[in-house]
Amino acid sequence: TGRTDLQAQVDYFAEFAAETPLPVDFSQRAVGVEFPADAPASYDAGADVAFDLTSLSMTGPGDLADATVDVSLDGDSLGTFPVDTTLLAALPGDDEVGTSAVTVTLPGDLASGDYELLVTGSDTGTEAIVPISVEGIDVVLADSTIVATAVPAKVVVLTGTAVSVRVVSDDATPTGTVEVRNGDEVLRSRTLTDGTASIPTGRFSETGIYTLDVLYLGDDAVAPSSTTVTVKVVKQTPNLKISAPKKVKSGARPTVKVALKGLNATVTGTVVFKYSGTKVTKVLTKGKTSLKLAKVFKKTKVNVVYKGDGELFTRKTKSTTIRVG
Repeated sequence: TGRTDLQAQVDYFAEFAAETPLPVDFSQRAVGVEFPADAPASYDAGADVAFDLTSLSMTGPGDLADATVDVSLDGDSLGTFPVDTTLLAALPGDDEVGTSAVTVTLPGDLASGDYELLVTGSDTGTEAIVPISVEGIDVVLADSTIVATAVPAKVVVLTGTAVSVRVVSDDATPTGTVEVRNGDEVLRSRTLTDGTASIPTGRFSETGIYTLDVLYLGDDAVAPSSTTVTVKVVKQTPNLKISAPKKVKSGARPTVKVALKGLNATVTGTVVFKYSGTKVTKVLTKGKTSLKLAKVFKKTKVNVVYKGDGELFTRKTKSTTIRVG
């Protein structure tokens, strides 16, 4: 941009420190961590971990310094330790000011794996991460069996079903979460209550045979398990309503109105009116259409045929009779 470092700093101070000075950040960026020479490559669960910290403090007059540091694991404090801020007379001198000797006891229930101890200064907010490896107690999980049923197992498109789930184990009552998936998509999940759950699938947007995966994710004592359920999704048969006069005068031209309703969708497509050798096709608009018949002079039966739409709705036929007198 052509802007010099000096000008950028001047502009920054003008924007953020025009009236009050910028706060000083006294936290350290390079804290020293030294383990004893005989420190193990990994620690047992419940064992003591010891290490020395250096370079925790600034050395300027009036600089904020930590009185203590806290050492925590996964948010739980393992202990607080004093910080020695005495100036050092010889090399490495000021670089090492701010020392603390740490010894913490690891929780006895840790599983095997890599962990990070977090060192936090009490006053400056300094943070340092101390990585360690733990040879923990590997928990043997109880086996589980999952039984699932889709109720109902056959539904119409644009509706859903519910999967009834029961998870059993010989050694414990399973807790935790059960998921229903369609391929990689999680349809719904529920938390077990006394080992059972009812999980709605949500609406199916297409017809077909669905094989759904039902997965119990396990808990601290019980291993995961899975099964499948099959759901058949078929087209809807729409509700067809015909409105027409029951009786008209000879020579009248009655109007026959048709309305079709589906579940969670507007019925589309065409309707065929058949009467007295006449056939007329009309397109549905918002699920409705109508036809004004030619003059009628005798009792007339009108057949209405909805041909379906090829995707959501099946064919539906209904009739009405108009008397003349």
